[in-house]
Amino acid sequence: LYLVGKAIIEECKTGADWKQPTSVCRIVPVEKTASELDFERLASEMCAKHFPERSADEEPITFEVHYEEHGALHHFHASDINRKIGKYVPDVGHKVDLKNPKYTIMCINAGGSFMMSVVEQYDTLRHFNVHTAVHEKLSDTVPTSSHPAA
Repeated sequence: LYLVGKAIIEECKTGADWKQPTSVCRIVPVEKTASELDFERLASEMCAKHFPERSADEEPITFEVHYEEHGALHHFHASDINRKIGKYVPDVGHKVDLKNPKYTIMCINAGGSFMMSVVEQYDTLRHFNVHTAVHEKLSDTVPTSSHPAA
């Protein structure tokens, strides 16, 4: 799903002849799911897969944790989830970067299911928001000012 979402966003940004979509707003990349009660096991598994041990001599790989909760009850705090998931990323060779991370660990809690994926350049892909990507393409074709320069 990540690759499909990435391809759709890239098409929207680079000039695909899409009309403004009405049924789809955002594509949520999901690599694995688990019960919300088992999210730490899921985090351990996902971080081990995407963030292997590295040498201290290597350039650190930057990452962030992005948490969303979709439900009537908000029973997890983002800071707690960030801390618990971050502890599964090895300290050596990895560094938190909230401004320009290479990887974003997506964590979404919806209806008791905890969904995770690791997305490269999440901000560059406009958070998989189709409307934003299409709007960027359309805004490139519309003049910024309706008044001629004086």
